Amino acid sequence: MNISQQKNPWIKLTTKNLIAVMLFALAAVVFASLGLTFSTPGKPIEFLGLHLGTADSHFIPPIAGLLVLFSGFILLLVKPQKAWSLPQAIADALKRREQRTILNGLEAERLDRIRNPSKYRGK
Repeated sequence: MNISQQKNPWIKLTTKNLIAVMLFALAAVVFASLGLTFSTPGKPIEFLGLHLGTADSHFIPPIAGLLVLFSGFILLLVKPQKAWSLPQAIADALKRREQRTILNGLEAERLDRIRNPSKYRGK
């Protein structure tokens, strides 16, 4: 059996794993440099017949590297079928939390009306 026919259970080069490794590398660069700064061409200025070029400077903070690293871990740990449903699950959880917050506010008002009926007379 030659090397190309051997199967190594530790290395499975799928698209998902390749993207996760690229995210790890990007996170390492952001962490190592304590943030990334890059420039983009800005709006040119015309002053007294002179054309002056400008550049806009942008900074990516190290916390962005942490988020990229976290997303790489999630991508590696979650099964491919569940990876695509992860954003939907997060959106559903946020929606349930918002609904719970609204219901808690309504319940607090209901209890306040029971405990202090004089505040709500005539309303």
